[in-house]
Formats: sequence, C-alpha cells, structure tokens
Amino acid sequence: MEAKLQRQQRSLATRNLILDCAEIEFFRASIARTTLDGIASASGMTRGAIYGHFDNKHRLLSAIFDRSAISLDPFTIPELGPVPCCLDALRQGLFACMRDVLLDGRKRRLYSIAHSASITEPECLLFGDTVRDAGELARLRIRYALERATIAGEIHVDDCPDSAAVHIHACLTGYFLLSLRKSPPQSPEQNAVRVVAYALSPLDRSIRNGSPQ
Repeated sequence: MEAKLQRQQRSLATRNLILDCAEIEFFRASIARTTLDGIASASGMTRGAIYGHFDNKHRLLSAIFDRSAISLDPFTIPELGPVPCCLDALRQGLFACMRDVLLDGRKRRLYSIAHSASITEPECLLFGDTVRDAGELARLRIRYALERATIAGEIHVDDCPDSAAVHIHACLTGYFLLSLRKSPPQSPEQNAVRVVAYALSPLDRSIRNGSPQ
C-alpha cells in the first residue's frame, strides 16, 4: 500500500511539473509553436514521460486550466447577493478583477494563453467554446448587476442592459489585452481604478445628470 501511494505521489509530481513547464512554453513560444517534444526538452523529461500523461497538447492545454480553477474570462464578477448598492458592488467587483489580472503574473499568463487558444486553435474546439461560454457568463453577471441597479433607481441605462454589459466588458477586455503586449503598469491599482471608471462613466453621467428617479 505504501509503495502504491509513493508511485501515485511521484506520478502527480511529474504531472504537475509537466503542466508548469507547458504553461511557460505556451506563453513564451505560443501554442502553435509549442510541441510535446519541446515541453519534454524544457522540462528535462523523456518523450515517454510526457506522452504517458497526455496524448496531445490540447489535452495538456485543458489540464492547465482545470488545475488553475479560474474562470476562463478575467471579468467574471461574483454573483451579487443582497447588497445595499448594486452599482458600487459592480464597480468593486470589476476593479478586483482588473487589479488581479494586472498584478498577478500567473493570471496574466493564463489569460493570455486562453485568449490565444480561443482564436488560433481550431482543432481545440471544446476549449474555444468554453472560453466563449465564459465570456457570456461574465457579460451576464454585469447585465444582472445593471438590471438590479436600474430597478433600485441607482442608474438609468439609455441602452438595454445587454448592450451596456457588452460595452463595459469590451472596454475592460480591450485594455487587458493591450496590457499583455507590454510590461505590467507601474501602478496597477491606479490603472485598474481608472479603466473601470472609464468603462462605467456613461452610468456615472446618468447619475450626475439626475436621470435615476
């Protein structure tokens, strides 16, 4: 029994090492250019050790995100509970998401890989669909917060909540993707505040103009 447990522990350690190396290689060299042989070389393992755990790089790609247990969309805010101000809760939720992806190097790496996989890996259809589904959930959470804030009289949404949610999500996603092309900002928390404020500025204008009843 003890020998079996030790074998399982060694197998798990090997699998985690493969995932660690694959994550770095996918981010460094792109998914298209990364091969299982390349991951074997980077990890100092044999091809047999890699293929013993994963049949192909798409299974390996999915395993990386299964292990991370993060949403595949960086702007998936928590479901709103009974909060006194839905707009403030939305603002704080989006700020926390943006701050995390600007500060957390591993999340930046994972979301960069996810974005690349969703548009450049047609063979990995299931993964691409999962990324798109995650985006739909993120927009749905934002829309729900906007609907509750509108009902509570906190804001007035000129467009339908669906359109407003799409615009907010697109603004945040666009900034995040641009940030991946350069080093993380010097003041990530300040940048997160500014970007979220800009994304929500149409709602703030509706408050200043006295639109909410």
